Amino acid sequence: MTARSLFVPATLFLLATFLIGPFLIIVAASFSAGETLAFPPQGFSLQWIVKVFTVESFRASFAMSMFLAIGGTAAALVLGIPASYALSRYRLPGAEIIRTIVSAPIIVPGIIVGLSLLRYVVVPFGVGITLALFLAHTALILPYAVRVVSASLDNLRSDI
Repeated sequence: MTARSLFVPATLFLLATFLIGPFLIIVAASFSAGETLAFPPQGFSLQWIVKVFTVESFRASFAMSMFLAIGGTAAALVLGIPASYALSRYRLPGAEIIRTIVSAPIIVPGIIVGLSLLRYVVVPFGVGITLALFLAHTALILPYAVRVVSASLDNLRSDI
């Protein structure tokens, strides 16, 4: 056997063990009939799933997460599509510098970007937590939007 032929099975094993395995354990534990979450489950019940939909703090957290996900993505697309179009279709002076700046949140870990936004935007300007989270999500999604749209535009014919 070659090292290459062992790569796929080893990758699938690691994927199943470390990514899918914990998820399956959490799903199985959510059907527990006990007073606390436990694995293995002490019976079958839907009480934990019902609590997710009946507890106000869970619903509020879910609504906030959906707002941030959809709103941040929409804002990143509104900002990223024109930037991608300009970078792909026009010869701009310093276009590579702009691409590098836009890609910085991809290169720099998200925790660093988040702490920087906290230190230099939220605290000095007194921005509310919801707006701060929205700005952070947009800042982290924007480079991906610019890269994906730029790649798509680069593959299109420019004479149409």
